[in-house]
Amino acid sequence: MKLTTKLNLVLAFAFVLALALGGALVYWLTDGDAGSSLFGFVVGLAASFGLLCVVFNLALRKIVLTPIARVKGIANQVSDGNLRGAELKVGGDDEIADMLNAINRMRRALIKVVQLLRKHAPGTRDAA
Repeated sequence: MKLTTKLNLVLAFAFVLALALGGALVYWLTDGDAGSSLFGFVVGLAASFGLLCVVFNLALRKIVLTPIARVKGIANQVSDGNLRGAELKVGGDDEIADMLNAINRMRRALIKVVQLLRKHAPGTRDAA
């Protein structure tokens, strides 16, 4: 499932949840007469919006930001010359998984290049 589809599903779920809880809050604050209290409506709307933001933020962190932080960590290790770290485990078929696969392929290719250089040009080790 693509990343945009995942985020749209989470947003839709959060929106429905926020509306349901906001409506229940309005009903509770106005003793069953939602049309008589503007205050209850505003509080319910604010609570709905707050819940929507919290759910969407949590989903965004789990779906996007955590995997990108993993990619950043392995890219920093490779850029520092550490090629001995473990490959990133890839799960899923979205854009983040594609990026993780590309980083793993890049790391493997760089390891092969370094091995070839060490094998065929032993005098170049100190030249750099």
